Amino acid sequence: MENTIIIVQVSIYFLIPIIAQYLVRLRFFSWLGTVALCYVAGFAMNLVAVNWRIDVAQSIAEIVIPIAIPLLLFNLQFFAWLRCTRTVIIAFVLATVSAIASTLLIAPFFLQSHPEMWKMAGMFLGVYTGGTPNVASVGLALEAQESTFTIVNSVDFVVSAAYFVFCITLLKPIVQKWLPRFDLDIPDPHVASSEKSIPQAIFVVVLAAMIVAISCGVSFALFAKINVPFVMFGITALGMAASLVEKIQNIHVSTYLGDYFILVFCAAMGNVTNISKMLEQGGSTLYYCILVVSTTVCIYYVLCFVMRIDVDTAIITSTAAIFGPAFIAPVAQAIGNERVVMSGLTAGLLGYVVGNYAGISIAYLLYQFS
Repeated sequence: MENTIIIVQVSIYFLIPIIAQYLVRLRFFSWLGTVALCYVAGFAMNLVAVNWRIDVAQSIAEIVIPIAIPLLLFNLQFFAWLRCTRTVIIAFVLATVSAIASTLLIAPFFLQSHPEMWKMAGMFLGVYTGGTPNVASVGLALEAQESTFTIVNSVDFVVSAAYFVFCITLLKPIVQKWLPRFDLDIPDPHVASSEKSIPQAIFVVVLAAMIVAISCGVSFALFAKINVPFVMFGITALGMAASLVEKIQNIHVSTYLGDYFILVFCAAMGNVTNISKMLEQGGSTLYYCILVVSTTVCIYYVLCFVMRIDVDTAIITSTAAIFGPAFIAPVAQAIGNERVVMSGLTAGLLGYVVGNYAGISIAYLLYQFS
């Protein structure tokens, strides 16, 4: 019986994007977009009286994104992309400054709320400048207790889930009123060609899987484990290298397949989302996290307005800083510009490095006042 549920569960994840592609053409659903629609559909699975396996949902999410990233990079116009790296780096600096500033502004008021609040502040800062993997590295460096890891991960999951939904639905319509449009001349892979074939599809999926396998294999060889930052770096580098091969770059079905795997990811993540966790966590840590994220985002977009960062680069860089590389592709699709995927991945990889140093340094600074 359990195996049957797992098969049905996985099948639903892979069917939801197909159904969503048709539903989004209807006027009633068109405003929502395919990414948000898949996320909502995945969440709606929780309303059915079936004990879905959360570990299965998490496994699917962890598998499809590494495959989706090279698929989206295969059509990358590398030399055209180089023209926007300066803007991305500036935006990432603004995101880092915003996260540090909000931490220094808010953390002092919460230092007495928990014995390890100064460590939590550093761990949250690591997350919001480089994504979830930084929780482990910053926490280990600060010798945080196991219970502290649990609190930070749970609260971060709830707040990040809420912000992710905001990113894929309302964020761009709001900030595009003040930020410039993305106007760099980078070809859109969706309009480059309508040619699609099954042999090509099989080839690029196998190639993407090989890239993931190679990255994981090298990670095991060097670290005896899956080192997430290293694997993401390997996937990005190999995907980008493959895009330099003209025959691979011209297989435009890879972009559509990448989109599909992203939507599968969104369906699985929607199924994982549990709003009751927010009610269970409560307490000052949740309030702290909400305040830090909100303040970080506000400061960041004000700075982007001052520096005239275009709307799509601003959104994708913020996504990279707060969520890390795994969420770049879904947000890029949601804002309707997958030409910024490579820029987002670049910022996300920078965040892995900067987030660790920032989190540890600011934590010890706050410790002096705790």
